[in-house]
Amino acid sequence: MAVEARARNSMEPQMIAAKVQELTDVELATLLCLVANQHCIIETEGDALDALQEELQLVTANVFGLSAVVVNCSSTTTFEDFSSGVLIPKRSSNGGDFSKNDLIFISHFHNPEDGFANLEESSQWVEDDRASLSSVVHKTVVQGTSREPVLPSELLLIRNKEVLLLTELSKKVNLEVEVRRYLHNVLTFLRMHRAVAGGISPQATKHFELLVKSVNPYFDIRFQCLAPLHNLEYVTPSLVALAARKIYRHRITIVAPEHERSMQYGSDLTAVAALLEGVTAEQVIEEVLAMVEVPL
Repeated sequence: MAVEARARNSMEPQMIAAKVQELTDVELATLLCLVANQHCIIETEGDALDALQEELQLVTANVFGLSAVVVNCSSTTTFEDFSSGVLIPKRSSNGGDFSKNDLIFISHFHNPEDGFANLEESSQWVEDDRASLSSVVHKTVVQGTSREPVLPSELLLIRNKEVLLLTELSKKVNLEVEVRRYLHNVLTFLRMHRAVAGGISPQATKHFELLVKSVNPYFDIRFQCLAPLHNLEYVTPSLVALAARKIYRHRITIVAPEHERSMQYGSDLTAVAALLEGVTAEQVIEEVLAMVEVPL
């Protein structure tokens, strides 16, 4: 019996990993944040925002068995406003500005061309030739603050116990010395990139360092939570690179040409402006990942 129990336990992560492979990008981003117990930003094109909202509500209900509430936020929304809207315990808000990107775990951009799988499969989906994508949305999930599952557990793709198992597995993931060094090199190159004005903040650095040192269990799954999703017991350089793309995409701010560091050494402003024109956080991250030597 003990042997059978161990066999079942060893198979469970493999079964979860198989499920993960079936998830859409929006579902996977949601799962990652549930495993890490953190917030995330999921973006899309402006005319698809309502469809994305509906998709997230359906993902919450039909994939994870959770209920959803919609809070309309703006640049002036405080953490107190947000927490009141979803009725969660209030934590320190670093001045009350919920719009600060450092409070957000990861960010992800969903391309509308990739579709909205749950919305399109829903019986409530309605095509209207006169309506734009943003208006072809019909509420299918009761909005509220209840934490009771919307669907029976056996009908869910990812059950709560599986999320908890992934969280526990993430705490046991190994981080080798070479991978730790690679992680710190990525962080250093991001901070020193000439196009970066900010975003490689003490808070973000703390996330990295506490992960590497495994001092605080609240932070130590920032990257390690990726490994169990791939049925791995260790962190690979590719997972570090993936995490960097998600962690810093919304944090990095691009420097204004007049403040670019070479200006203090007499660089031409017009030339610097031309160099920085159109540069995005995503491009900076990709340049850094291409420059930093990857451990074998």
